[in-house]
Amino acid sequence: MENYKEVWGYEANMVHRQDLHKMLLTAATSPEGEGELVEVNADYICKRIDTEEGTATFANRESIKADMIIGADGIRSKVRTGLGVIPNMVSAPQTYFRCNVLTKDVKRLGLVDYSLDPATQIWGRIQSARLIFINSINKSFKIVMSSVSGRDVTSFYCFMPTGYALQHVSEGFKFKEVAVEEILVGAYKNCLHEDAKNLLKNSIEHMPRRPYLHKPYAHWVKGRLVFSGTPPIQ
Repeated sequence: MENYKEVWGYEANMVHRQDLHKMLLTAATSPEGEGELVEVNADYICKRIDTEEGTATFANRESIKADMIIGADGIRSKVRTGLGVIPNMVSAPQTYFRCNVLTKDVKRLGLVDYSLDPATQIWGRIQSARLIFINSINKSFKIVMSSVSGRDVTSFYCFMPTGYALQHVSEGFKFKEVAVEEILVGAYKNCLHEDAKNLLKNSIEHMPRRPYLHKPYAHWVKGRLVFSGTPPIQ
């Protein structure tokens, strides 16, 4: 990835959200260090926040009061509303699908095995030894691939122009699994190496994502509420 900016025009920074969450959880629940241990409650859907009082009310009608409330959820979150930030939800011109390939299936079918590769690979408008794409490919078609889950899974993030994704151009976006044929379109259909196609054809969980265009926020703190942000997708 040393020439990522040269090829794509942007800096590349890889941070896994689950690792950030794990660090916060460890800091909050570890007996080491100063302060009281916290109680972790899952599946609490926030419905309303009072930034001055520092209270949050949830869908189950329970509420909490704290010196500081940190929000880390998505574009539709009540945390943004509590901050007075009303996002203009416009779909980005580029979208992506996540596909997972089980290592046991790779070995069983005799496919190319990337599970032992420690690097995050980016396939797109580059020339490589694998000849994954031809050099004239549109930059909107890009695959980010890495081995995850202790090498039991190889994960593919397949980016493409939004107009190629039936999930976006059809009547209403639905977060549901799609047929792999809906992903192998455009440059993927015409230029992707057969080894890569075979991996995707034998993948599971072909799940769509819906990136939005975001404008810079005027503020991130209001009263006792602070917004920690969500990861950008480029």
